[in-house]
Amino acid sequence: MNKKTRSGFTLPEVLLATALSVMVFFALGTLLTRSFSVWYNGMAQWKLAQHARVTRIRLLDGGFGKGTGLLSSKEHEILPSDTWTILKYTPVLSGSAFEIHGWSSDSSSEDMRLKDASGQWAYGQSVKNYGGEAPDVKINEFDATLVNANTMEITYMLRFSAAGRNFEQPQTIRAIMLNTD
Repeated sequence: MNKKTRSGFTLPEVLLATALSVMVFFALGTLLTRSFSVWYNGMAQWKLAQHARVTRIRLLDGGFGKGTGLLSSKEHEILPSDTWTILKYTPVLSGSAFEIHGWSSDSSSEDMRLKDASGQWAYGQSVKNYGGEAPDVKINEFDATLVNANTMEITYMLRFSAAGRNFEQPQTIRAIMLNTD
């Protein structure tokens, strides 16, 4: 008797194992892709939230040190122009006027800027000086309205673009100036 014993897998077994392996790797790849997408979106929202916090502090407390913001101002006015909304205010600690220039339309290249009494400029949510590197989160669609004699409402849009995706976060600040006459 000449019976051969073969060791190994048959063709249907190999095909079944390959198909199962492909399905498992496809499912893992999909899971990883979605996990990275959720992580990336979360990081972008975190970055926008950080810039929102810094921008709010810059507007209300001042971009040039404590006491140079809207909350410590005694006089304020809104000066509209074609492309900018300009808030002019005089902090109690300073006898000179400060300005906030906000881009009033949608733009990927413009941003909110602060100007102190001596004419020095700074970005609204960055510690870098104007003329230096621009921040990657832009502030535009800036608008300011006087609700009453001592209350101002400021609205703007934070925008951030990365890896071909755009992220936005609308902001509204309602500032009550206590030092007005």
